[in-house]
Parts: sequence; structure tokens; C-alpha cells
Amino acid sequence: MKKFYQLTREERVRALVDSGMLTAGDAELLLADAPLPQATADHLTENQIGQFPLPMGLVRGLRVNGITHDVALVGEEPSVVAAANNGARMALAGGGVTVQVPPHRVAAEVVFADLPDTPNASA
Repeated sequence: MKKFYQLTREERVRALVDSGMLTAGDAELLLADAPLPQATADHLTENQIGQFPLPMGLVRGLRVNGITHDVALVGEEPSVVAAANNGARMALAGGGVTVQVPPHRVAAEVVFADLPDTPNASA
């Protein structure tokens, strides 16, 4: 038996209908034409079962490190864009936002087990 993530979108939706989590009407909406090609959507998220468009808002005048940006936000909640615009306005009144990005450091561990010559392998 395939795992859920190994199923096609149609098979996932059918499994959800069969389990009672979705109605046939829900399934029809999820499987309707979508704004993205299926192959693209499959690569953007795991267990993709459908798509829906969201409105795009704009945050104006966000000043970061001396550069003023307009930033697009996609979401269903208008107060998020309003709050971001208000925050950008307040930050601009104080000269904007200054950020520093610390250098990227990667820590790793390598485990050598059951090797015939562990001291030379780790060297």
C-alpha cells in the first residue's frame, strides 16, 4: 500500500473522501482547474491536494539598510497588510530598519562505524 505522499493528487483527494474527511463536492472543488500546472504545484508542497488564488497586497516604503522597498504580500487577511504598512511608516519615521546578517556557519558530524581502519578514515 502506498503512503499518502506517494499518491497522486487525485488519489489523495479520493482517500480523503473515502475516509469521510471530504465530501464529493469538496473533492470536486479541489480537483477543479488550478492556476498552476500540476507538476509545479507538486514541487511546491508535499501532499498537495488542491490550489486556490489569494489576493496580493503591497507594503509601501519599507526602508531597510538605507534602501526603500515596496514589498508584495499574499494572504487572506487584510489587517496583516495594513499592519505591515503601519509598521513600515513608523520605521521610516525613525530612519528605517537596520539589519545585519551573521555569517553562515555550518556544523556537522560524521560518524565512522565498523570501518576496518577507523583512525585513518577519521584523519
